[in-house]
Amino acid sequence: MPGEEHENRMTEREVMPRLPTSGQIIGSLVTRLGISLPMHLQRNARRHFAADAHVAAGQYDLAVVDCNTALKLSPKDAMAYFTRGNAHLFSVELELALADFSTAVELDPASSDSIYGRGLVRLLLGDEDGAERDFQRARELGYDHPGSPC
Repeated sequence: MPGEEHENRMTEREVMPRLPTSGQIIGSLVTRLGISLPMHLQRNARRHFAADAHVAAGQYDLAVVDCNTALKLSPKDAMAYFTRGNAHLFSVELELALADFSTAVELDPASSDSIYGRGLVRLLLGDEDGAERDFQRARELGYDHPGSPC
């Protein structure tokens, strides 16, 4: 029946595990460390929160704009690359997502979330060996999210 096919399809959110947002990561760090951020980092944090909200709402192009603005203010902002990578991933712009996750990993080699994101993109692009290396490294760094292949 036509209605059955629609009911049995999985949504994008069910297929792809939910990565923590950069806003969640920043908020957690600020709270845990009990610090106040300098003004330029506060501006970038606002961009991260806005980009995360756009990703959650499926407005990936707006998330990319927010990340681009954050990167103009701080070109070595690993979180902005991570968030932009998520936006590209959900837009199925896999080559752009791979580039952003790879840059995020270069800037912050201990980011299990960025490494996992890169592994997921590599898997989607058919690079199973590269994906497994990234998933293994993410596990070593403590990546543990329900529904993830690692």
